[in-house]
Amino acid sequence: MQNFNYRYAITLILVMLAMAAGAGCSTTPGLPQQRSTVKNQATDHRGNAARALQRNQLAEAEALYTSSLRLSSSIDHGPGIVQALSGIAEIRRRTGDFDNASGLLQQAEAVALNRDLPDLLIRTRIGQAEVELARGRPEQGLVLLQDLDELTGSRTMEAALLARTRGIASRRLDRFDEAEQYLRQAAALARRNDDLLAAASAYYQLASVFARQERLDDARAYLMVALELDQQLENPGGIGASLEALAAVAARQGDTASQRQYLLRAYGVYSGIGDTSSLRRVQQRLLDDLAIELDISSQLSVWQQIMQSGDH
Repeated sequence: MQNFNYRYAITLILVMLAMAAGAGCSTTPGLPQQRSTVKNQATDHRGNAARALQRNQLAEAEALYTSSLRLSSSIDHGPGIVQALSGIAEIRRRTGDFDNASGLLQQAEAVALNRDLPDLLIRTRIGQAEVELARGRPEQGLVLLQDLDELTGSRTMEAALLARTRGIASRRLDRFDEAEQYLRQAAALARRNDDLLAAASAYYQLASVFARQERLDDARAYLMVALELDQQLENPGGIGASLEALAAVAARQGDTASQRQYLLRAYGVYSGIGDTSSLRRVQQRLLDDLAIELDISSQLSVWQQIMQSGDH
C-alpha cells in the first residue's frame, strides 16, 4: 500500500502541474507539429493500456497510463489527462485501493470541469460511482449519479454507461425489476452506438440479474450473447468472465458436463493471455468440483489421481 501511495502522490503532482499549465496557456511548450506528435503518442499509450487491462495485465497497463499522463501533461492536453487518470483509477479499483481510485477520479473530474469537457466529466462521475459499488455501497453510488441525466442529454454513449451503472447498483439493492429496465436500456443504447463492448457488458450484467432471481435459462441465454459479442471483439477478459459465469449457471442447473467444459475453456483463455490470477481462480474451481465428484477430501489427492491417469 505504501508503494501505491507513493505512485498516487506522483500522479497528483502531474495533475497539479497540468492544471497550473492550463491557468497560463502561454507557458505550454511545443510547436503545433510537436504537440500533435506527443498527443498521438499519449493516445497510443492509452490504447495499449486499455488492451493490457483487457488481459488483466495491471502493471503493464499502469506503466502505459502513467506514461500517457506525463505526455498529455507536458502539452497541457485536458482530455488526455482525464482519460489517463481514469485509467489509473480503474487499476486502483481492481486492486482494492478504493481511496486512491476515488481520489484520482476526483482529480480527473476537476480537470474535466476546469476544461469544460462534459463527456469526460460524466464518465469520471460514473467511475466514482463504480468505486462505491466496489466498496459495497450501492446507495452512495446512486447518489453520485443522481444529477447526471440533464448533463448526459443526447450523449448516448454516456447514457449507456449511466444506465449500466444504475442497473448494477439496483441489482445490488435487490431491485431486480428496476435493474432489468436499466440494463436493457444500456444494452439498447450500446447497440445503437455500435459499441459492442458496452453491449456485451450490459448483457453480462443482465444475466446476473436473472441468476439472482433463479431465472437460470434466461441468464444462460444472455451470457451466450455476451460471449458471442466478446468473441467478435477478441476481448479475452470478457470471454473468460462469460465462460466462468456460464459454468456457475450450469452448475446450478445440474449440468456438470457443461460446467467443466466452460471452466476448461476459460482456463485456456486465461492461459493464452498469461492472466495468472484468473488461472488460479479457475484452477481452484476445477479442483473443488473434481474433489466433490470423486469424494476426495484432499486437493493433493486430486492432483495425484490426475497425474496417475495421465490427464493434464
